[in-house]
Amino acid sequence: MKKIFMTTTVFTSIVALAACGDNVPTDGEGTAKKEGSNALDAASILMKSQDAMEEVKNLQINTDAKAEVGIGDGKPGMSMGINASLIQNVSLDPAALYQEMTATVVGEEIKNEQYVTDKGIYLKDQWTDQWTVVEDDDEMMEMTPFDGFDYSEYLDVLVKFVNYLSYEEKEDVYVVKIDAVDEALEEIAKEFDFEEGLLNDSGLTKEELDAFSFSDFSLALSINKDTFMQERIQLDMKMEGKAEDFTLSVNMTSDSKLSKFNKVDQIDVPQDVIDAAIPFSELEEQHGMGFEDNGEGV
Repeated sequence: MKKIFMTTTVFTSIVALAACGDNVPTDGEGTAKKEGSNALDAASILMKSQDAMEEVKNLQINTDAKAEVGIGDGKPGMSMGINASLIQNVSLDPAALYQEMTATVVGEEIKNEQYVTDKGIYLKDQWTDQWTVVEDDDEMMEMTPFDGFDYSEYLDVLVKFVNYLSYEEKEDVYVVKIDAVDEALEEIAKEFDFEEGLLNDSGLTKEELDAFSFSDFSLALSINKDTFMQERIQLDMKMEGKAEDFTLSVNMTSDSKLSKFNKVDQIDVPQDVIDAAIPFSELEEQHGMGFEDNGEGV
């Protein structure tokens, strides 16, 4: 969940920093190498959008995501489809989140409701309707859907993305696109840790994770022409690799709509949820989850 949230919220603002670099790579004639003036115009749009988005203290995000996971071993393989819908009320200052998620995995519906505030992470167990709470700082860092980000540390690598920028105008929005290929794919994978985020639950070792690589990555940001707010994020990425005697491929698409800028009510954990919540570790024991024993995480 942490990686999904990062992709649908923070990543848009991070990408906008690509427009802020003074040393844009050129072809020696003062133009960006791939898209020429179109890339520079797109960078200018992103700069204005970055300024606008810096004023956002809270917002709502509605996301529909799909993933197709293929597994093969040299014989006819199998595939697994995952569909998810998320509604997220997000506060950036102070940092807090309320989220409702419905997902379908191999035909089974999974529902999730949670609060994340400085008081802890409150998560509702769908099978028992029991609220749980995680208050331990280390556990919270592992489970929280979002972290604080120092945008400046990403600037050096993101400046390279200017080469892959283009945009088109529609009635009310600019659609800025990033289509990454070759080395840029690996830069994205390493910098944002998408591979490990997507494959963490597979139980693969670090060496096995390193064998996976992106084969495609595209991102489209719809930016309001008047306000320069980022209103829609469309992400499409593919990755594949081999571990031991099987191959694994992941095709993922997500479509997020951002709205209610600075109009979301303060996010507080209801008192009845606080009163009913038991420590998450107790629920682990009841279900025999044993996350720490087998190395799996939430």
